[in-house]
Amino acid sequence: MNERKVFKKLDGKDLINIGVFTAIYFVVVFAVAMLGMIPIFLVLLTVFVPLVGGIIFELFLTKVKKFGMITIMGFLLGLIMLLTGMGYIPIITGTFFGFLADITYTKGRFTSAKLAVLANGFFSIWCWGNYYELFFNPDAYWSTRQVYGEGYINAVRALFPTYMAPILVAVCFVSGIFGGLLGRVLLKKHFIGMLVVGEPDSGKTTLLRQIARELAGMQRRACVVDERCEIFPPGDSEKIPPLDLLSGIPKERAV
Repeated sequence: MNERKVFKKLDGKDLINIGVFTAIYFVVVFAVAMLGMIPIFLVLLTVFVPLVGGIIFELFLTKVKKFGMITIMGFLLGLIMLLTGMGYIPIITGTFFGFLADITYTKGRFTSAKLAVLANGFFSIWCWGNYYELFFNPDAYWSTRQVYGEGYINAVRALFPTYMAPILVAVCFVSGIFGGLLGRVLLKKHFIGMLVVGEPDSGKTTLLRQIARELAGMQRRACVVDERCEIFPPGDSEKIPPLDLLSGIPKERAV
């Protein structure tokens, strides 16, 4: 992929994708966070959020083709956390670990499955920012949350000694790796087949040619049965991507 394309300015479509997937990610995370009403599950959110969020994140990465999109998503999640009363630390963790995930995924030219999984590991650490005050400023944190009751507050305090802070960072990262793997598995199972229909000269062949190039660029196994030698015409060998090409052979025989 061209270096200039990687660092090209984001356009309206990119910003829409960021906004849509940030919203979906937040809704899913908010639903999972309801488990935090039980003290032990408040700790286990560092497992559940990266696992469930990993599915959404890996789906988002199918739309990411430019550097900066993941960083913005991390910032927006942190901003939403600020607006919901979680303080400013999630903005820092969201932006920083979103940036690390951005760098990681960009290294693979937005096609590496392994780096996509690793990117979710880094990105998932954003949620640790929501625990910062529980570790380092618990009195101020609970002073505005007395409605939870003394029993709940004491139970949560016991689960968050300071030494747990780096442990939960590691838990977020490892859970994010597994969440990324889960997301990749579900993505592979999601696509079964596609029928392309259209009027003559509507761009069907161009679309199929581009799909073949994208699959080859993602280092996926791809075979093109080009019965009428239209998708990759003879004499155009320099533009043929690294895939299996069966030209001039009837489809029945080729399959």
